[in-house]
Amino acid sequence: MKKTIIGVVSIGVVLFLSGCGEDTYNAFPNQPTSVVQMTNNEKVVGWIDYKKDTDKDKVPDYLDKCPNTPKGAKVDKNGCAIDSDHDKVIDLFDKCPNTPKGAKVDKNGCAIDSDGDKIIDLFDKCPNTPKGVKVDFKGCPIDSDKDGVPNYLDKCPNTPRGVKVDFKGCPILKIFRFNFKFDSYKIDKKYYPEIKKIANIIKNNKKLKIEIEGFTDEIGTYEYNQKLSVRRANALREILIHKFKINPKKIDMAGYGENYPIASNQTKEGRRLNRRVVVIDKSKYINCIVK
Repeated sequence: MKKTIIGVVSIGVVLFLSGCGEDTYNAFPNQPTSVVQMTNNEKVVGWIDYKKDTDKDKVPDYLDKCPNTPKGAKVDKNGCAIDSDHDKVIDLFDKCPNTPKGAKVDKNGCAIDSDGDKIIDLFDKCPNTPKGVKVDFKGCPIDSDKDGVPNYLDKCPNTPRGVKVDFKGCPILKIFRFNFKFDSYKIDKKYYPEIKKIANIIKNNKKLKIEIEGFTDEIGTYEYNQKLSVRRANALREILIHKFKINPKKIDMAGYGENYPIASNQTKEGRRLNRRVVVIDKSKYINCIVK
């Protein structure tokens, strides 16, 4: 049965009467008797304390959409702590209040710099820079001589502009590169005219010293390929010394195995290109070479 509840103010008593002389009851036994409350379809509308502000942010609870704001935080009209740079760290706790939009931040609200190069990840074009390496404004390692090899890896840091270099940043003599058959360190005689050019360059430049670098494809074990690359470098060294009478002291050599491929090892042609020796200038004297 639907009840009609009427609150009547009397001296210290609020009477609630039900229709048709039925049971009398007090719907608000714990509320002040000097105020009349209304009901809505038998559901009592609760009291509102317009002054109550639980989190002391100066926004009363009935308007506060963020009722548990930390003490001391500045809030907006809805009682929510202000986050000026929208990084999800409120200004009260934000140690970096002007984080650029879109940057990922740590618990202190500071933009993350994963590689510690002082360029935040948002702007870092080279995000995996080794620790301690100097970088440019893009976060990439500095390459002073613009040879494509950054300073921290460059063994020949003052290469003249435009000179082609190897993976260590050292000049390659006119890109003398000789390839090998599979699992072989025998140099094809078709390369002898080019080898003679190398010999002439060395003879014409007393300060010039070269290094012969040997490489393999990736077929075979790593250890075997390492030894094979040394044999390939030594094969060219022996020809220069014994056939073209070059002083052994002017020739160094190194084997790098299957490391530093210049082509894909997934194709026959790529593997052929990777089976090679390369001659580089160790003296950094290339800008004065007499051919």
